[in-house]
Amino acid sequence: LRLAELKNIRLEQLRLDAGFINVIGKGNKERVVPVGTKAIAAIQRYLQAGRPKLLVGDVAEPDALALDPADRPDRLVGERDPPPLVGGP
Repeated sequence: LRLAELKNIRLEQLRLDAGFINVIGKGNKERVVPVGTKAIAAIQRYLQAGRPKLLVGDVAEPDALALDPADRPDRLVGERDPPPLVGGP
């Protein structure tokens, strides 16, 4: 899955019950990307617990899977930021 494809995934493209996501890739071509069980579980947790917290206020792209809490639809959270430290200080 390319970053550009990930950025543009809409909720209606998710087919988690069937284990895949329809994505629009290079050249505006649609393709099916398989999703593993751990990824499906993580996406479901995000949809149930994380995403609703990001939908506060006026969100530019409410149908988008990935929401930026600063409401900058032109980038994913963390796209240009360093990864967080695992385990912390």
